[in-house]
Amino acid sequence: MAGRCRLAFVRTELVRQTEGTDETLEAATDALQRAQRAQRPKYEAAASEALGTTLLKTGDATGGSPHLEDAVRLADGLGTRRHAGNTERRSVRARYATGDDTGAETAFRGGGGRDPRVDRDPSPEHAAGSWKPSGAEVLAATGVATGG
Repeated sequence: MAGRCRLAFVRTELVRQTEGTDETLEAATDALQRAQRAQRPKYEAAASEALGTTLLKTGDATGGSPHLEDAVRLADGLGTRRHAGNTERRSVRARYATGDDTGAETAFRGGGGRDPRVDRDPSPEHAAGSWKPSGAEVLAATGVATGG
C-alpha cells in the first residue's frame, strides 16, 4: 500500500510538470486519497501541498488554503526539518504568487517568521539518533567554512 502512495505522488509530480491543471487536480486528489487510506502522513502532506498549490493557481483560495495548511501541519508532525521547511516555503510562495499577501504573511509567521531549514528542532526520534546532519552542518560543526 505504501508503494502505491509513493507512485501516486510521483505521478502527481509528473502530471504537474507535463499536463494541465485539471489533470493535476485529478492526480493530486487520487494521491491524497490513497495516502489517507494508507495512513501515510508523508505522502498525505505532499499530495495536500500539490492539491492546495494547484487550487490556488486556479484562483480557488477557499479550497487551496486548507490543503496547504494540512500539508504544513502534517509535515510538522513528521518531525523532519527539511520536509516541514519545504512545505512551509511552498505554502508561502503559492499564496504570494496568487496575490494572497495576507495569507502568505500568515503562513510565514506560522513558521515563526524563521527559516525552517535551520531553526526547527528535530523530532524526539531524530534527536535520539536516527537523524543524520547534512554535510554543511557537519562541516560547520568542525569549523570548516562552506562557501555560499
